[in-house]
Amino acid sequence: MNDAKPGNSDELNLWKHVGIPPLDYCTIERATRILKCEIDDIWHWRDEGYINLYANVHYLDNIVVDSVFNFKDVENPLIELFLRYPEEVSYVFPPIEFVNLKTKYIIEDVDGMFPLFSVFKPQDSNYEDVSYPFILTEEGDISVQESIASGLLRIQGNARGYVHPRAPIKPYVKLEGIFDCDMFKLKVKSQKIQLSSISCESLYLIRSDLEALYRAKVLGCFHIDNKSVNTRIEKYNPENSNNNVDMRGRHHAVSREGHILALIYSFINYRGEIFQNGKYTKARHVKVTLDHWSYISPGIKEPSDKHLSGLLRDFWRPAQERRVAKMKEKSRKDDLLSGK
Repeated sequence: MNDAKPGNSDELNLWKHVGIPPLDYCTIERATRILKCEIDDIWHWRDEGYINLYANVHYLDNIVVDSVFNFKDVENPLIELFLRYPEEVSYVFPPIEFVNLKTKYIIEDVDGMFPLFSVFKPQDSNYEDVSYPFILTEEGDISVQESIASGLLRIQGNARGYVHPRAPIKPYVKLEGIFDCDMFKLKVKSQKIQLSSISCESLYLIRSDLEALYRAKVLGCFHIDNKSVNTRIEKYNPENSNNNVDMRGRHHAVSREGHILALIYSFINYRGEIFQNGKYTKARHVKVTLDHWSYISPGIKEPSDKHLSGLLRDFWRPAQERRVAKMKEKSRKDDLLSGK
């Protein structure tokens, strides 16, 4: 009988293991039962940036947010709808129910997931919807100020309920929501709110983080790309430190490191496929890595073969240079011994 290969898709499927259909989100307590771990473990993984925690807020919690729609096509009809017929828009997000001939459905993101939060239209002092809440910015985006959000929003900042007795003030956090679909990318961010306004029972994990934790449990390690880029950006925020490194460059470096680790993983675990007839080639190494990409890095976007080839060239170059230098040195010594 053949043993299962590391990273087998069935072996890494959390929901087959648990025996229930996938959950889009669940409480921390539910997550500990699914993953068979402790609540302190969840906090540790969150503090280290491997996962995010989300607050499940209600309309009556009065969480005020600012929203920005970045449209991927400047001729998107939603722009016209927002600016000329705002009364036809029920919510800031989701703006409308997209209607098929037979069924109604809410818009999906690029991964096929439904939105986990909603944003209501801002209201005036008489609790009436503001007539023209949508503002066209100089960059061509649509902005909405001071709306009320509801649903699951990611927590930015220290989410721990414990505060040191010597702390001068109660900790504040911000809540954030991002929804990326074919038409636009929406970013929602709250003003600062006191941590005490979020109860521990309202803290949730979402499906992607649950699956990342289970995958790390099976493989015995975290993949570099599982570490939250958002959390890393928070740690290196110029406002919180003197590090003024470009965040986009840092994100690129994290992805590059993850792709290099994938190449190393395939070299170790699929040597038989890479070394055809006992000979190694970079092209074969890249092909085998991409063939097993869903096993090596499930849920991570597959890079191009040209990109991986470039990484191999850069990664292997120091070793090649050492070999060439060693051969030249040996040739020089041979020439001296032979009297040339």
